Amino acid sequence: MSGTGEISGEGKSFDCDFSLLDLESRLKFRGNFDQSFERWQSDQCLLKYENFHELVGTYVIDTEGAPSYIGDGDLRLLFVNHAGDTFEIMGSLKDPISERATVTGQGVWIKGSLD
Repeated sequence: MSGTGEISGEGKSFDCDFSLLDLESRLKFRGNFDQSFERWQSDQCLLKYENFHELVGTYVIDTEGAPSYIGDGDLRLLFVNHAGDTFEIMGSLKDPISERATVTGQGVWIKGSLD
C-alpha cells in the first residue's frame, strides 16, 4: 500500500504529512535523527507500507538493510518497530543539500483525520 505527502526537517528534527491513497485519511509522522542537517524538504514523497493498522506508535530507522539517507538530491528512510513492521519514505529533495549522509533516529505516528 502507499501514500503521498511531504517531509521536511532542520537540525535533528523532521515532520511528515501523508495522504493514504486507499483510505482517504491523513497521517503525520514526527521524529528526530541522531545527526544534524541543514534545512531540507521534499514536497512529493512516497510512503510505502504493508498495513494501515501498523502505522501507529514508535519506529526506529532500520539499520539492518540498505542504509537510510538524506541528500544530496533525494532521500530514502526505512523504519521498523519492535514487532518487525516496516515502512519506507522516498522522495526527491526540493533543493539539494551539500552531501548524502546515512541517518539513524526514530519517530512516532500521529493520527490525522479521515477526509
